[in-house]
Amino acid sequence: MYEEPDNILKAELRDTNICNLILSAIALGRNRIIDIANYVHEDKTKVAKYLLALQTLRLVEKVVPCSENNNSRKSIYAIKDNFFRFYYRYQFTNNKKSE
Repeated sequence: MYEEPDNILKAELRDTNICNLILSAIALGRNRIIDIANYVHEDKTKVAKYLLALQTLRLVEKVVPCSENNNSRKSIYAIKDNFFRFYYRYQFTNNKKSE
């Protein structure tokens, strides 16, 4: 069960390291694209590409305020899957601290 999220990502994506960091950043509350990019130490356009891939897998969702359009700067990202949310909030971050 500890390796399940990583196995799912490896089956669907080529570069899972950045995706792991992106999911970890979102789980820790860094849910705007600039905050995620700073946490991952990558360019915003590269992070946006990975976020789009995670959205197509239905692991991440883009939440836009109802009074804004879809390209709003006020939009945030959230982990949609409960198991992934729990894993990246607690298990993945605790394993990173112990390494």
